[in-house]
Amino acid sequence: MFQPLSTGFQMLELRASYVQKYDAVQAEYLPDRTLTPCVLTPFLPVVDSDGIATGDKTKELTNVIWSVDGKYNGANWVNGTDYVIDPDTHQLTIQANMDPGYIGRVSFYGEYLDGRRNNVLKFKWERTMTCETYADYNVQLRMEQSKITLSPWKNRGTFGIPAQLYNSDAPAEDTDCVYVWKVWNGSAFRSIGDGYPDLWYVDGANTKTIRVNQAYIQNVLLCCMAYLKDAPDKVRSATVRLRRWYGQYDDDLVWLSGKYVFPDTPHAEAEVQVTRRQGIVANPLQYFDIEILYDKGNSYWQHVCHEARGMVPRSMFPIDPNMRHRFGWILREKSALLPLTMGDKYLTIDGKVFVGQFPTTPREE
Repeated sequence: MFQPLSTGFQMLELRASYVQKYDAVQAEYLPDRTLTPCVLTPFLPVVDSDGIATGDKTKELTNVIWSVDGKYNGANWVNGTDYVIDPDTHQLTIQANMDPGYIGRVSFYGEYLDGRRNNVLKFKWERTMTCETYADYNVQLRMEQSKITLSPWKNRGTFGIPAQLYNSDAPAEDTDCVYVWKVWNGSAFRSIGDGYPDLWYVDGANTKTIRVNQAYIQNVLLCCMAYLKDAPDKVRSATVRLRRWYGQYDDDLVWLSGKYVFPDTPHAEAEVQVTRRQGIVANPLQYFDIEILYDKGNSYWQHVCHEARGMVPRSMFPIDPNMRHRFGWILREKSALLPLTMGDKYLTIDGKVFVGQFPTTPREE
């Protein structure tokens, strides 16, 4: 059995930044991407402890998808004109400026096939692209983090995400500021609760600190927009992504009985175990959808149960004692608590939205 590959995927930022500023007085961009394009290059170094696949595998990435969202003079950026993608290196070159105040996004997806294990490794990366206007006021909006990883193993419950508006590097008084938080709906930022349940939201949408509940957060992108009351045209924005992430773990199946068949063997039983660095997970069904399967030697997998432990009776064993029977399993991460829908409507009872946890990946056939 080959060991898993160690990868260090990263996105290299070459030349101009994905963040721009616009001098409203001089009508100039800094940096000006028409002169100094923003170049983003994926880099996939691979280390193989078995010594087979070590090296730079960037050019071997497949199913590469770049998603680029930006506007200039009110028009959406166009592939081939405002940005280009090198099909060989997968390098993205952005050579268009961004409309001030527009919040753009650029994301990358690619796959690498580990031929030794016949396993597909998937890589994702994304970045918010902004352009701030500056003139008389030196206003900045700061957040401590642009990405918050939420571990299912350690639920933080309700917590706050603070933002702070600065003027000339000094914190602005709260009474002098206006803060508005919005959430990404897949195509644009919308107001929180605008026809959606937004169960993750607790309070603070119009203050500098929004409070959220981790139990309902799977993948949420928030944007805080703020300005000084004396300069309402100097809107500043900052984003933060909240993402449920399991981190590193291993799953395996352990035979409890019946692996070797004797005349008095009544059944076969096996258990799926999930192990983290801290040890064996005590209640894996709390975090994973687990299905146990059984093959009595004819290469036909039969469903046994949706549990961490499964058992089959002697009557299911192979008739031919020379045939080898085996258990298999499918383990999928569970999502956060998400609202249930029917069509385009949310399911409710007594005004409360039904929620559930679902596998985050499709079932492998």
